[in-house]
Amino acid sequence: MIGLMTGALKTPDQEVEIPTSLIKIVTDVIAVAWQRLIQDYDNTDFCNFVEDEITEKLYTIIGEMDDDPTEELRGLAKLQSPVREGNIRNYNGDHIDKQPDLTWRPQKGLLGKVGNTTTAAIFVECKPVDKTHPIGSTYCKKGLVRFINGDYAWRVNRAIMVGYVRNLSKLPGVLEYALDAPEMKKLLGYSGSISSEKVTIENDGVWRTTHARKFRNLGNIQIEHLWLYTREPCENTTGRGSSL
Repeated sequence: MIGLMTGALKTPDQEVEIPTSLIKIVTDVIAVAWQRLIQDYDNTDFCNFVEDEITEKLYTIIGEMDDDPTEELRGLAKLQSPVREGNIRNYNGDHIDKQPDLTWRPQKGLLGKVGNTTTAAIFVECKPVDKTHPIGSTYCKKGLVRFINGDYAWRVNRAIMVGYVRNLSKLPGVLEYALDAPEMKKLLGYSGSISSEKVTIENDGVWRTTHARKFRNLGNIQIEHLWLYTREPCENTTGRGSSL
């Protein structure tokens, strides 16, 4: 098994393993930045932001954290500065301008000899969760699917989904309900189980799902789901399966 700073040279198409420790650093960075973000704006104003506005503001705070010599978040130095909507090709090169919401690349050499560092990264896709952005049609079919069909993260075994939750939906119930639908399970290669992972430094729950990919001979991909909440709910709605 390839560990940090070890392992034989990989070709540019071979799968690269992302350690759990690096995934944890990214979820912690996002969680800390989120808490700072929601304090910067009136809750009513925040509820009216569209997805790209939220991501851009979050990205700006992350950049400030990255350059702050007093930042105490452990492990941040293991990552290069993040990129927002950085163009990258899909798995077969048919589309050369795919744009994951956020991308972190570990410092050079940290994953071993990967052959090509542009595709050996931690990719993050963000989606709002509310009445007009249902779990199934938005979070899953417009977000999560991109990690399964080879648009994003096609060369690594781990990635992250972030939900900007503006209603009362909670993990894991509403996500389980959506993923368990036969059509969705087939579309996303869902394994049928969701597991609780270590909480973020801000005590946000993190849940993991596993999905089969049907291109090339790559193995399954594991997705960490981090849902972030406004100070007060923007609406008193919830997705189906909230009682699970």
